[in-house]
Amino acid sequence: MKSLKISSDKFVVDKNILKEIEKSEINFLSKESKEVHLKIQNSAKEYFLRKKVLSNMKIVDNTDEYFVSTNISFDDEILNIVKQWIPYIEILKPIELQEKLEDVLKKYLDKNIKY
Repeated sequence: MKSLKISSDKFVVDKNILKEIEKSEINFLSKESKEVHLKIQNSAKEYFLRKKVLSNMKIVDNTDEYFVSTNISFDDEILNIVKQWIPYIEILKPIELQEKLEDVLKKYLDKNIKY
């Protein structure tokens, strides 16, 4: 580290951004979030309720399956969770997110399944 220069500059915390982080229930902070609706089968619901996998989950209906909504900042936040819980979870809305998941899974299968 021969070219290291020490500066007297200090990091100044933006109090407005800090407040946003503290009040946010979303794992990633962004100016925009999107609402996602999921259907979770009963066999997985206890885990989701106990572990709080989705930090801002709201239960919409809990008949034979749980219908929940949550907010995300980035698609991968929810896609990674859903991939871990296939076949016990399904994305209902937005449909584009379910299609994105299906595309990722198709590409994976095409690449890795030997016929």
